[in-house]
Amino acid sequence: MALAYLSAASPTYEETRVAQVMGLSVSALRGIRASGGESNVAIADFFGISAAALSKIQAATPTNVAVAPATASIGTVTNKTVQLTATVTPASSADKRVIWTSGTPAAATVNADGLVTAVAAGTSIITATSVVASGIKGTSTITVTATRAATGSAEQKAEPEQKVEKKGDPEEKDHKGLLDRITHKTEDKHRSKKK
Repeated sequence: MALAYLSAASPTYEETRVAQVMGLSVSALRGIRASGGESNVAIADFFGISAAALSKIQAATPTNVAVAPATASIGTVTNKTVQLTATVTPASSADKRVIWTSGTPAAATVNADGLVTAVAAGTSIITATSVVASGIKGTSTITVTATRAATGSAEQKAEPEQKVEKKGDPEEKDHKGLLDRITHKTEDKHRSKKK
């Protein structure tokens, strides 16, 4: 596989990837290619490895990251999280680790394992970036909707109704009791006088 040599100031992805695998700067890689040719054979010769070994090194570098699900909706109160997964290809990639980031942490955050948590209503693009090839990324668009807690929670529904009994005015009760005592005493006096 021959690499295209560009004299442009910004390196191509392929140049960056090969330089990274070889532990070189892009400038050094371009210098090697300019002096020895534009093929993997020249690069492999420079490092004393075979072109086949160089191809294996290149094949072990990720070329794609796919994130699933590609879109998801979560809420601020219910369904607050969604688990994302990143698939790094090719399958022969030596290091399939990714770094997760949120484009809008005010709407949704993401942890190191790809678990997205709602923060506030809005949209956030969650990105999984290859740890060995920072230009290789995959994304998922997360929409966060403001949700309300259900009214009448289970705790509220479980409480028994409180019945308030009107027990009457305490003074009224005392007056009635006093009236009863007076009535009984008066009746007693009348009975004793009749005898």
